[in-house]
Amino acid sequence: MILGPRELDWQRQVLDTARRAGWTTYVQDLRNERSHEPSVVLVRATRVVLVFLRTNVRRAHETLPGRFAELHGVECYLWAPRDWPRIRILLTTAPSTAEVIPSDQERL
Repeated sequence: MILGPRELDWQRQVLDTARRAGWTTYVQDLRNERSHEPSVVLVRATRVVLVFLRTNVRRAHETLPGRFAELHGVECYLWAPRDWPRIRILLTTAPSTAEVIPSDQERL
């Protein structure tokens, strides 16, 4: 699926905010993007977040794909632009103590 300008702007807004807040970001290759796969994967310390981005108004019955919705230790979200105030808080809130890796256990 090829993303249009609206979708690309929305994705860019999320990615820019996440990166400024210290998240490592992974995105699908735009040539191979599929709606049933996460649009964005965010990693910061021990926290992993799978994000499904939507630009249209989210329908009340729309849910996350089953294989991701029940992953333990991984947060999954379905985000639309109208969710931006909550998204910004989630992305920019300082890591919790549990999220910070002690220096003797730093990842490579």
